[in-house]
Amino acid sequence: MLKGLSGLSRPLTLERLRINLLNPAYLTPLFVSLFGSILARAMVMGQLYPFGVSYLAGICLSSPHWRRFAFGGVLLGTLLTVHGLPVLGYLASLALLFSVFSCYKKEELHWLIVPALIFGIHLLCRGSIVFFTEGEPYVWVAILFESVFIAILSMVMNTSLLALEKVKAGGFLTAEERTSLGLVVLGILSGIAGFSFFGIGLPSVISRWLVLWGAFWAGPGGGAAIGAAVGLAPSIQGVVTLGPVAYYALSGLLGGIFCSFRKVGVIVGFALANLLLSFF
Repeated sequence: MLKGLSGLSRPLTLERLRINLLNPAYLTPLFVSLFGSILARAMVMGQLYPFGVSYLAGICLSSPHWRRFAFGGVLLGTLLTVHGLPVLGYLASLALLFSVFSCYKKEELHWLIVPALIFGIHLLCRGSIVFFTEGEPYVWVAILFESVFIAILSMVMNTSLLALEKVKAGGFLTAEERTSLGLVVLGILSGIAGFSFFGIGLPSVISRWLVLWGAFWAGPGGGAAIGAAVGLAPSIQGVVTLGPVAYYALSGLLGGIFCSFRKVGVIVGFALANLLLSFF
């Protein structure tokens, strides 16, 4: 009898576990940490990593209750990506930003104060390590540019996170919010560079998926614009190449031309662009 009861209780336990795992209360922290790790890997100009720090700052500004999970994800991604003495500067910047924004209360401040604070924190932390190790002018210029990027991207992250909340509520996005989301997508594509499954690159799959949906929803103009933006992802890493820009832009353009035939037409246009470009 006890054996029979245990057999009946096991499926209920597994079902309850499945429900708990699909609960947004459990999934949201996981995705917050995951995106933090991915964005921490995103590289700009071959040696700068501004997306991770700016993601943490954006989370602290828009969703402070998730900042611990964002901090853990960005910290893990930074430790796995950055090596040598520079990692100390990034870790110090993350820790100081987390500490400062833990005491931050949302107030009506001048729009320049918060990005200026983020700029100063990162410049101080990264510059302190360089000051005591190497003082080459090139390194200082790189840190200065990285601090500027982080200050700007922090506001981009904040706008993107607020835009996601608006999308959940069924609202329409402004041009600024769409642009911010596009920059975040570029950071994600840069962060997953090098990941592949069975020889198929994950960035390539996601890029094609974005172009197809862009052509489906926005027509030829939107498809071409999204294709060009997606094609720029390798360039922001420091690998300057215009081939992917032309490839994805033409694919989005032809896919959008046939968007009146719904998904089948978009796929046909996308495949036609691939066929045409195979001759060159």
